[in-house]
Amino acid sequence: MEKILVDPERYRQLVERLVRAIAPLRGELDLIVGIIRGGFYPADMAARVLELPWAYLYVQSYGDERSAGQSRFGRELSGTKPERGQTVLLVDDLVDSGQTLHKTVEWFDAHYHGFGLKFKTAVIWRKASSTFAPDVCVEEIPFIAGTRQCPWIVQAHEHEADRIRGLLAP
Repeated sequence: MEKILVDPERYRQLVERLVRAIAPLRGELDLIVGIIRGGFYPADMAARVLELPWAYLYVQSYGDERSAGQSRFGRELSGTKPERGQTVLLVDDLVDSGQTLHKTVEWFDAHYHGFGLKFKTAVIWRKASSTFAPDVCVEEIPFIAGTRQCPWIVQAHEHEADRIRGLLAP
């Protein structure tokens, strides 16, 4: 599988571009929710810069064949809770298949039923294979030439985790 390696400086630039792209929506937004893990830092930066309340939601999506399409959610939203009629911005680093963002909206509907929440979405990357079109996207990731697959995105902190894990090995 082809990979795109993202170094720390490039990632910082992409997060800045994401926050700049979200900024025009500021007057429409009441709450920012970062989808953990990838959406934590971009959501935190957006909330700080735009001076909006924020929370995070733990979502683990599985990509293997045995459990494709399954998502596991934390028991509750951590941080500021939404109020009736608010517009919530869901932030993640990447929309791959679109499953995580679709399931996250369903999670909110189940846990905040009757609140009349509205949603906007923002991501750094959207793969061409995604069924979900976010409101804000910094970069589109095209299919690998001659295939219906998109490259894998590997961020600098993933390399760092692998390096430290190697130091711990006996």
